Amino acid sequence: MAVCELSPEDLGALGITHGQNVKVATETGSVIVRAVIASQPLPRGVIFMPYGPWANMLISTETYGTGMPPFKGIQAEVTAAANDKILDVKTLVEQVTRG
Repeated sequence: MAVCELSPEDLGALGITHGQNVKVATETGSVIVRAVIASQPLPRGVIFMPYGPWANMLISTETYGTGMPPFKGIQAEVTAAANDKILDVKTLVEQVTRG
């Protein structure tokens, strides 16, 4: 799912409304997803994204010998992106493979 869960307080602090498109950016990459109110309580300043192609755009390929890249504790910036389109899986994968 192309979503990013945030606390209601963080949504308000960022000036983002439930269901609005946002850009999530890390040092590895960025992706447009839909911001939603977290289904479970989240600490302020923490976002949750379910595993999937959209989350994979934000993580490093470095596995530190474990075979699995780290999915937690990644620094990210969330900004409003109301005019940007969420890419479907096919387009997202094509974008990555074109490099």
